[in-house]
Amino acid sequence: MSERRLPGGGKPWFVRVRSRTRYKINPCSAEGWWVVIGYCLFLSIFPGLVLLMGGQPPSVPRWITFATLLIASTAVFIVILFRMSLPAEDKEKGK
Repeated sequence: MSERRLPGGGKPWFVRVRSRTRYKINPCSAEGWWVVIGYCLFLSIFPGLVLLMGGQPPSVPRWITFATLLIASTAVFIVILFRMSLPAEDKEKGK
């Protein structure tokens, strides 16, 4: 990805690759990798802490908090993926 820029002028963090059967987004910069690592760490640490807080067994408010954290963090991650990505250059078409 040489000198391609996002519509706002920044450099892309991810590259989108689309084929007939799949759609994938890969990190193409250090910032993209840090976002992926941060998301994985968040999913592996914080929801577990929410469920382990307090007594046994987990109560309904803790399950709601867990689900909210999971859904909100995934939504933010997906928004970052699409806002900070560009389509892969098509070598056949020269795009």
